[in-house]
Amino acid sequence: MAAPGVATRGSTVPEYLHNFFRCCEQLLDSAPDLTPFLEEDRKKICFYTNEIAKLTERLSATSNGNRTRVLLVDDESLVRRILKQILATYQDVELVGEAASGYEAVAAVERLQPDIVVMDIRMPGMDGIAAAREIRAKYPHMKIIGLSEHAHSYNTDAMERAGAVGVYLKSMALEDLYPAIKAAHPAI
Repeated sequence: MAAPGVATRGSTVPEYLHNFFRCCEQLLDSAPDLTPFLEEDRKKICFYTNEIAKLTERLSATSNGNRTRVLLVDDESLVRRILKQILATYQDVELVGEAASGYEAVAAVERLQPDIVVMDIRMPGMDGIAAAREIRAKYPHMKIIGLSEHAHSYNTDAMERAGAVGVYLKSMALEDLYPAIKAAHPAI
């Protein structure tokens, strides 16, 4: 990840989105159990979320309609919110739904028919590996992108064996998620 104030070479992501993601990572690192944040931190999150919402609105207005439909699956609502904000900056990606478990993911895929499922590996109940296996059994064409806090674990191999086209670190989602979606669904 680029240092604060330095744009990543070739990145189309605005610097303030990089700053937003860094801020969220720092907050999660300091409070992994999601204990109440300090007032100052809540203000920062609100500020950046509002700025991203404004950008999203502008980008949505210029959308050409040729969009890749994405389902986000993660048991942590804050992670889903961050990923949603990242994807919202791309006019060729449409978030069609969210799920908080593997069971919800399987049902959502059947109901929403997304092009891509972006799914956490470790979730309570049905994890991402079991959900990927079930989704790919019913929908062999479905592209699944795995997300993990530890991309070099045994779960990475298991997720790919279950049908994921790749597994990426959550901490690198800002840089890696959109290119992964683009690679998995070249119609973008």
